[in-house]
Amino acid sequence: MGSETEKVPEPSTMAMLGMTAMALFGYKRQRRS
Repeated sequence: MGSETEKVPEPSTMAMLGMTAMALFGYKRQRRS
């Protein structure tokens, strides 16, 4: 069970990482200008 969870990350986790990356990217762009 543990190995399967490690191989395929949960959609919710991927969504959280994606949203965090987008937020950080947008935050950096706003600070530069």
